[in-house]
Amino acid sequence: MTNFAAPAVPGFVVGRVLGRGGSSTVWLVTEERTGRDFALKCLGSEGGSRTHARAAGFIGPAGEEDIRREIRILSVLDHQHLIKAHDALHFDGSAGSENSGGGTGLLLDYAPGGSLADLVGSRGKLPIGETVTVLTPIAQVLGYLHGKGFTHGDVSPGNVLFTGHGKPMLSDVGIARMVGDVSPVPDHGTAGFMDPSPVDAVRAGLQPERDVYSVAALGWYCLTGEPPRRTADRPPLSLL
Repeated sequence: MTNFAAPAVPGFVVGRVLGRGGSSTVWLVTEERTGRDFALKCLGSEGGSRTHARAAGFIGPAGEEDIRREIRILSVLDHQHLIKAHDALHFDGSAGSENSGGGTGLLLDYAPGGSLADLVGSRGKLPIGETVTVLTPIAQVLGYLHGKGFTHGDVSPGNVLFTGHGKPMLSDVGIARMVGDVSPVPDHGTAGFMDPSPVDAVRAGLQPERDVYSVAALGWYCLTGEPPRRTADRPPLSLL
C-alpha cells in the first residue's frame, strides 16, 4: 500500500488515510483538546511536485477556491443525513516534503461506519429491505438539497457514509452546483453512477434529475454488487 506523507495540523493528531480520490485525500484527525475524531479533507496540489504535494494533500490556488466553495455551500445547509463541515484548518508540510508552505483542509464529521462501497464490497450485494433503508435517507437529503437550489453531482457509493450507528450520510458536496452558477460544468464524477444523457447547457446549474439517476444507479449497485451497465447491455434486474 502506498504511504502518504501526513500533514502537520496544529491542535490535532493526524492518523490514517480514510480515503483518496482523484482530487483529494481524507485523513482521520483527533482534536487534542477534546479527543474528538474528525475527517480532514485536503485537496490535491495544482502545481509544484505532484508526487510529494499531492501525497500530503497540499493545495494550490485552485484547491483553496474549492475549499472556500465547499465551506460556502455547507454553511447554508443543515440536514441530519448530510456530512457537516466544522472549520477550515491550515496545515504545514511534513518533514521531508518538498512543499513547506502547507495548505488548507476542510474539517468534517467523521463517519466511522465506512462507506457504501466498503459495505457492498465486503458483502457482495444487499437485500431489498436494507437497500431501501440506505437509499431512503439519501433520497431525502437530495430532496432537501434540490429544494435549496443545489444539485450534488456525484452521488456514488464512496460518497454514502455511515455513522457508528449505521445512519447513512451523504458526503462530498464540494462538487455541488447552485442555481445561477456560471462556473464550468464539472467533468468529474464516478463512472457508472453519472447520468449518461447529455448535460443541458441552459440548465447546467441545476439538473436534479441527474442526481435522481445516480440514486437509481445506487439501488442497482446495492442489489447486484456492480454499477449498472448501458441499457442495451443490461439484463432485467429480476434475472440477477
